[in-house]
Amino acid sequence: MTPQLNEESRSYLLGFSAAASFKEVHGLECIGYAWDELWDNTMLIFRSLGNLTQGKGTESLSGPVGIYKMTDQIVSYGWMPYIALCALISLNVGIFNLLPLPALDGGRIFILLFEKLFRKKMPRKAFEWAILGSYVLLFGLLIFATWNDIVNFFL
Repeated sequence: MTPQLNEESRSYLLGFSAAASFKEVHGLECIGYAWDELWDNTMLIFRSLGNLTQGKGTESLSGPVGIYKMTDQIVSYGWMPYIALCALISLNVGIFNLLPLPALDGGRIFILLFEKLFRKKMPRKAFEWAILGSYVLLFGLLIFATWNDIVNFFL
């Protein structure tokens, strides 16, 4: 890296800086940008879920405490970042709800498709055990994420 002379402060600077730019868009143009952002965030969520299934990225897993702390920080940036965070949380909840776990909507859809495909009802006892197992898994994940938050923010 080569130091750059900053004429304004009459000093040399070394490193990098972040720059943001804004572009004014009108009407239907907004829909295209919104769709691109939605798609990018959806793919990021799926990549993160894939990493979590491989045991990668568990240190960045956040639960209710982390969401509260992040929201508290984002609110200080203004209402636009706050709305973007709300949209991201909503997208996360929607995608998570579609996971094929029997306790979630995605699991119920999966079971219905399975029953339609094989033209046979899932045995009630198996269904109950599948739901119980998925609840145990979900509560375990919630406890792990909350513990992660506590360790990251308070210890």
